[in-house]
Amino acid sequence: MNITIHNIDSVNAKVTVAVTKEDYQTQVTKILKDIRKTAVIDGFRKGNVPASRIQAIYGKSVLIDEVNKLVSEKLRKYLVDNQIRIIGEPLLDKEEQKDLNFNSQEDFEFVFDLGLQPKMDIRLTKNDLVPYYRINVSDEMVDARIQNIALGYGEYKKVEEIGKEDAAKGILTELNEDDTVKEGGIHKENVYIFPKLSKDEEETNKFLGVQLNQLMVFNPYKMYGGHETELSALLEISKDEVKNHRGDFSFLVTEISRFEKAELNQELFDRLYGPGKITSEEELRDQLRLVIASSFLYRSDLQFYYNVKQLLLKRASDILLPDEFIKRWLLETGRKDNKDEGIDQYYQEIREDLKYSLIVDQCLEEYDIVINDSDIRQAAMDLAKGHANNHGLSNISDSALQSSVDHMMEDEETFQMLEERVKVYKLINLWKRLVTFDIKEISEDEFNQMRDAIISNSQEEPAINPINETI
Repeated sequence: MNITIHNIDSVNAKVTVAVTKEDYQTQVTKILKDIRKTAVIDGFRKGNVPASRIQAIYGKSVLIDEVNKLVSEKLRKYLVDNQIRIIGEPLLDKEEQKDLNFNSQEDFEFVFDLGLQPKMDIRLTKNDLVPYYRINVSDEMVDARIQNIALGYGEYKKVEEIGKEDAAKGILTELNEDDTVKEGGIHKENVYIFPKLSKDEEETNKFLGVQLNQLMVFNPYKMYGGHETELSALLEISKDEVKNHRGDFSFLVTEISRFEKAELNQELFDRLYGPGKITSEEELRDQLRLVIASSFLYRSDLQFYYNVKQLLLKRASDILLPDEFIKRWLLETGRKDNKDEGIDQYYQEIREDLKYSLIVDQCLEEYDIVINDSDIRQAAMDLAKGHANNHGLSNISDSALQSSVDHMMEDEETFQMLEERVKVYKLINLWKRLVTFDIKEISEDEFNQMRDAIISNSQEEPAINPINETI
């Protein structure tokens, strides 16, 4: 086999692969012999079909398969051995490729077009001053976090008198116009009434100040503004029946519950961080400030990633790509619908991303950054823990999450997402070491406005949480 390459320009080439009978004959003969051993054909016993018959039936298809496989393997090895980096895959040259006759020819010649990766010398150094936006943690943010903690660790307590924010439990009974109990009317026990949900001020006021075990009268229909969904749930009837129950009801209060926020005391501090770790509200505020700052870090890192990307693309603005080859490759491989219509616009939309992916690949190779299964599995575990935390399962063990991690590793789409996430993690941490930071303190509102402007004006990476490394 002989392979020759001819460079048309810096990003386009043609390669010719010449195959002779000696290259494939031994393998073709072996495969036909194996077929003969198991072939079942009418008129012949298994394993006794004449070789000429096997050749007549299977010879051409085996030849075609083996020649194509041989060309593919040898061409791939040639490109690797000679460090020829291509974009996409080799495509048969439709103009120079001669017709092949597998019935009569013994030697074959294939001509392929290649799209070559451009040579790039794009590096980051300490001379590169890259903006890094650090979001300020305001006192209001800390106040809000403390408020959420106080609510989250609060509890309901029994009280003697109904307030607007309370929950009143009792016995609900439908009345006649003269306030007597309606025969066959609605009668429900263990009914909860929440005055704050009332849509009528007059009805709301009827509850305020009512004592435990006191009997009162109110009008549910007025209280809920005739809202069928709420009334059907309260009275446990269908929506169609609501209109038949517009009168007054009595309500015997059997229990009053009031939600009280947790106090900022040592008991709460110990529940949050362990015994004696936090001993005052001031220390709690300092700790929460650090937590909030850490939660902002991934957003700052993502913006840093975007800033570096723009810097790299700007430096790569003059780099050529084999544009026409790539368009053809997109069409012929089905990565774009097999229509010329719209391919130019589609290519323009992805051209910068393609160029950026080449820059990233060069960066990963230059700094020996490898993404392996253990990295991806750890990313899957981190994601599973994040989901568990969102559902209040902060102390769940790794072993309990293992099945979820296994599922993510087996799902192709999720695996690719995790692989991309790990790549971003590693690039951010690499770039943090290579460049110089231009630290910019910024409010959360200012940061969000900046991000919104970027997203509205460009196609940008999805929000991938980078590794939280402090600067």
